Amino acid sequence: MRAHFFGLLLLASVSLPAAGQQKPAALPLTTAPAASWQASVAIHPKNTQNIVVATSPGSVYYTMDGGNTWKQTDGVPAVGEQGDTQLLSDGHGTFYYFQTNGPGITSCFASRDGQIWEPGTPVPMGVNKRNERIGVTADAKGSLYLTYTQFDAYPSEDDACRSSIWMTKSSNGKKWSTPREISQTPGRCNDVRHAASGSLAAIAADGKSYVAWLTGQTIFMDRSFDGSMWLSNDISITRLKAEPSYSEPTLLVDRAKGPRTGSLYMSWADARGGKDDADIWFIRSTNYGDNWTSPQRINDDAAGQQYQPAMAVDPTTGIIYVLYFDRRESEGEGLATAVYLAWSDDGGNNFHNKKISTESFIGEATLPERGYTGLAAYKGIVAAVWVQDLGGKSAVFTATTTQDSLGVKQIATK
Repeated sequence: MRAHFFGLLLLASVSLPAAGQQKPAALPLTTAPAASWQASVAIHPKNTQNIVVATSPGSVYYTMDGGNTWKQTDGVPAVGEQGDTQLLSDGHGTFYYFQTNGPGITSCFASRDGQIWEPGTPVPMGVNKRNERIGVTADAKGSLYLTYTQFDAYPSEDDACRSSIWMTKSSNGKKWSTPREISQTPGRCNDVRHAASGSLAAIAADGKSYVAWLTGQTIFMDRSFDGSMWLSNDISITRLKAEPSYSEPTLLVDRAKGPRTGSLYMSWADARGGKDDADIWFIRSTNYGDNWTSPQRINDDAAGQQYQPAMAVDPTTGIIYVLYFDRRESEGEGLATAVYLAWSDDGGNNFHNKKISTESFIGEATLPERGYTGLAAYKGIVAAVWVQDLGGKSAVFTATTTQDSLGVKQIATK
């Protein structure tokens, strides 16, 4: 496995032992406030050595050699401290990078390899509203789906103020559909943890569409079997043990050609195992979300906090990967934190766990619910990114590994 970090003053690589690995490199990095850090990663489908990492507020990096060396790109402007950032590959050769500024105006940038980016295109959202906390995904044809939270106002203690989940679509990132409201269960506007938030669409290979999100302590889902007509009622999937920690859910669909194609996978973190014992949880549906398995714990520790999961499903193999922060090495309420990668080659029936960070770091006392981890997988290549403390400053680390080096068996072929 290769691991690298993007520090506040430089981009330096810290390598784990691997045969044929290049020496570490160091590159300059734009300074950003720690409170604004978000990170995401994407892999080029036609050249898996081309990986792109994006961090808020407006820094994008690319590698052409599988993560041995990284360069920072120009042409993607910062949108401000409060901006959300999301990055994805459409599966056909284009990277898309999304930024949302404080007032909630999202722009979409496109690039073939992460080096040169086209000028940003505004994504239409509700006017006179607060629009943020975006989630982006692509279907098998490369069309883009952007979901987001719309607040009547934020923050507001008005009981009549509501938050809701909306979605817009585009075939090329330039022209977007009129946004439509997906959720029916209103969230509050006074606190993100009581709002409708954390939405993400998942599109099956046959076009069946799903959106999951969190409102209060309940994970909801809506679905459309033809891509246009959505159910009139939100489907309640499960309730979280929200205190003292939780995370917004990630919903993905298996698009690999194999026995589990069309299966829905969901992961999140909460403390249903007991106070000061947050864990990473996983459920699966094989009948379009009608029924779900009981929550299954992914991490394999005896005690300690696990949080901030990021999940990816390799669309060419169907293998599930989950990245998360882990405090199993801490005693009591200690904050020593490591990074683990879990994977399943049997549709989530069993997970294997491996520590991928080289040294522990001191994590936050209040566990973050989103934004600090990202994960991508394609053709057996796995790319991870996470934000951690490094000498009292925030730093962004990346790590790349392969299905073969993890000992994962092939279960599907695309």
